[in-house]
Amino acid sequence: MPGYSTFNRWQRADPDLLRLVDLAYEFHARTMDDIIDDMLAGGPSSCGEFRRDVERAAHLRWRLGKLNRRRFGDRQQIEITTYEPVVIDGTIIEGPGGDGV
Repeated sequence: MPGYSTFNRWQRADPDLLRLVDLAYEFHARTMDDIIDDMLAGGPSSCGEFRRDVERAAHLRWRLGKLNRRRFGDRQQIEITTYEPVVIDGTIIEGPGGDGV
C-alpha cells in the first residue's frame, strides 16, 4: 500500500480518483450508519452492554459528521450583523439599537 501522503498527492493530481474516493467515503458513511442502527437494536454489532453501545454509537456518529458533513454533519448557522449609521434630523446615530454606541 502506498503511504498516506502519496495517496493524497495522487488524489490532488487526478480529479477522477478524488471523485471515486469521495464516493467510497459516502458508501462507508452509509454502512457505518446502518451498523450504528444495528448496534443500538442489539444486533450482531452490539457488544451486549447497552450503555457501552450508546457511547460507541455517539463516537461513530461524531466521526461520520467529520467524514461526511453534507449527510451526517451538524447544521451550521451563521449570523451576519452589520451596523450602518442612521441620519435623523441631521444627527448621525451609530451602533445597535441607535444608542450611539
